[in-house]
Amino acid sequence: MIMRDVVRTSERYSWPLYRRSVQGIASQFGELTGLHGLGSPHRLEVAPYVVTKNRSTPQPSGFGRTQKMTVGGDIKYGLTSNLTLDATINPDFGQVEADPAQLNLTAFETFLAEQRPFFLEGTGIFSFAGDASRLFYSRRIGRAPQLGGLVSDPTADVPGETPILGAAKLTGRLSQGTSLGTLFAVTGDQSVGPTLIEPRTFYGLVRASQDFRNGESAVGTMFTLVNRDLDDASALRLRRQALTGGIDARHRFAGGRYSLAASLATSVVSGTAAAIDRTQRNAVHYYNRPDAGLSYDATRTSLSGTDIRLKADKVAGTLTYGGQYERLSPGFETNDLGFLSQADQQFAQFYAVVQSSQPRAFWRNANASVYQYNQFTANGMPVTNYTELDLFAEFNNRMTFSANMWADNIMTAYCDRCARGGPAVRATPDVNLLINVGADPRRTIVPTLAAIYTVADYGKSTLWRVRPYVTVRARSNLSWELGTRYQRNRNDTQWFANLGAIGSDTTHYLFAHLDQELLSFTSRLNYTATTALSLQLYAEPFLTTGRYFNVRELASPRSASYDARYRPYPLSTDDASFNIKELHASAVARWEYRPGSTVFLVWTQGRDQDDRNAGTFVPTRDFKDLFAARPDNTFLVKASYWINF
Repeated sequence: MIMRDVVRTSERYSWPLYRRSVQGIASQFGELTGLHGLGSPHRLEVAPYVVTKNRSTPQPSGFGRTQKMTVGGDIKYGLTSNLTLDATINPDFGQVEADPAQLNLTAFETFLAEQRPFFLEGTGIFSFAGDASRLFYSRRIGRAPQLGGLVSDPTADVPGETPILGAAKLTGRLSQGTSLGTLFAVTGDQSVGPTLIEPRTFYGLVRASQDFRNGESAVGTMFTLVNRDLDDASALRLRRQALTGGIDARHRFAGGRYSLAASLATSVVSGTAAAIDRTQRNAVHYYNRPDAGLSYDATRTSLSGTDIRLKADKVAGTLTYGGQYERLSPGFETNDLGFLSQADQQFAQFYAVVQSSQPRAFWRNANASVYQYNQFTANGMPVTNYTELDLFAEFNNRMTFSANMWADNIMTAYCDRCARGGPAVRATPDVNLLINVGADPRRTIVPTLAAIYTVADYGKSTLWRVRPYVTVRARSNLSWELGTRYQRNRNDTQWFANLGAIGSDTTHYLFAHLDQELLSFTSRLNYTATTALSLQLYAEPFLTTGRYFNVRELASPRSASYDARYRPYPLSTDDASFNIKELHASAVARWEYRPGSTVFLVWTQGRDQDDRNAGTFVPTRDFKDLFAARPDNTFLVKASYWINF
C-alpha cells in the first residue's frame, strides 16, 4: 500500500483505496505476485560498544562517586529474507528516558511501558490472544531487584535494575504463513553485602502462530519459562520456577466483517512452601481472605491455574459491536514473565460503536461508544460493574473533542481487594467524567487539555485532575513539549492498615479519609542539528502530599448502609502523613559519526525528598526544598561501531 498524507489540506491518497470503515490496514494491502528465484543473502551486522559510567553513590561518611566501564555488543543476523536473529551481550540502556514519577496507593503493581530498543523491536509477534502483556511483559527482564527491601543499611547503594548478561530473540514469518518468535535471556545475580537481592535468572519464551485462509484465520501457541538460582534466604520469598503455556485462535468470516477469538492459558509456579505461601497471600490472589471460599494451604509448594477467554465482534461497517468473556482461576499466576494484576475473577463485557467515517456538516469523523462491564470472582460473587458512554469528534478545523462518562457499581458489588486480604466490602456507586480537547495538530503551537472529575461514597469521596499540555514546533528540526498535572483526591475509604493476623477474629481492617494533592511538570525538547546529530532534554519535577484522618474499622462490611459498614477506631494518624518530592531529568546527545555507528553522551539527575513538611501542600516551598536536595548525577558515554558483513 502506498499512502501520501497532505497535512495542509488534511487529505490522504492511497493505493489500493484505504477504507476507514474497515478495521485494520494490512488486510487492505495490495498483493505483489510473480516474483521467483530471488536470492536471500545472509545479513550479518555486529555493533560492539563500550560504556563508561560515573554516578554518585551513598557512602558511610557521606556521598562519593563510582566509575564503571563495561563492554558489550549487539548482533543482527538474517537467517532468511524474513527470519532475523537479534542478540545482545551485556546491554546498557542508559540513553532511554526514565519512567515518570508516580505514587501508587493501591494494592496492585504499576504497569510501566517498555522503552528499551532491543525489547521494543518485533514485540507484536509475542502478543498472545490480543494481549501484549498477560503472558509476556518484557520489563520483567532486568527488573529492579525484588528483595532490595531486605537491605538494612540505609547508606547502602541498592541498584535500580538487574544486569542483563545476554539476550537473544528470533523473529519472523515463514513462507507458509507461520509467524515465529523466540526469546531467551539471562540476568545476573545482585547482592548488597551478604544479602542476595536478585538471583541469577533464566527467561525463555516461544511463540508460534499459523495463518490460514490468507490471514483471515490463525491458530497459535505460546510457552514461557522462568528459572531462578536461589540461595536459602531468597528461596523463602521468591518462586524457583514458573511455567506458562497457552493456545489461541482467531477467525474472520463474512468478508472479514465478523471475527471470533478464543484462548486457553495455564500456569504453574513452584518453590518452597514459604514462597508459595507468600504467593497465595499477595494482592494478585489473596487466598487468605476470610470470605473467599478458597483452599488456602500454607504447606503448598506449587500453585496452578487457568485463563479462558472467548471473544466475538463485528469489526466492519458504521455499526460495530461485540462481547467478551474471560475467567481466571484463583491460582493463575504469570507475573514472573508476564503482567497480571488480579486472578480469581471472571468478567463479561459488551460494547457497541457507531462511527461516521465520512465528513459531515461540522466534523471530519466522529463516533459514539457504549460499554457494559461486569466482573465477578471465580465463585460468582459480583466484584464490580460499570456502564460507559464515550463520544469523540474531529471537527473540520482539525480540533478534537472527546467525552467519556461512566458509572461504577450501580448494581450491587463487593470489593474483594479493598481490605487487602480482609473480607469483601460492599462497593458504593461512583460517577466519572473525562474530557479531552485537542487543537489543530498542524499549527506551530498545539495546546491540549485533559480533565477528569469523580464523585463516590455518596459525595464523601471526590477526585479531580487537570492536565494541560502544549507542543511547540518552532522549526522542522526543533520542538518542545510543556505540560503540568494537578490532582486533588479526597478518598473517604482509603485502606490504612490491617492489625492482627488476617482472617482471625481479632483482626482490625482499618480505613481512613485521605486528603491528597499532586502537582507535576513535564518538559521535553527535541533538536536535530543535522542528520547525524541530535539532542533530547527531559525533566519532570513531581510533588504529592497526603494527610490521613478519621480512622475507622470494618464493622458490617456487606451492609447496604454506608455508615454501618464502618465504626470509629482510636488510632493516631500523625505519623502517616506524607510529602513526597522527586525530580527526574536527563540530557541525551546522539552523534552518528558514521552510518550505523553512534556515540551517546548522557547526563541524568535524580532528586528525592520525603523527610519534611508531611501532610502540607505548599508548592513554592516544596519545589524549593526539592531543588535544594542533594542530587544523584550520572554521566554516561556510550560508543558503538557498526560492522556490516
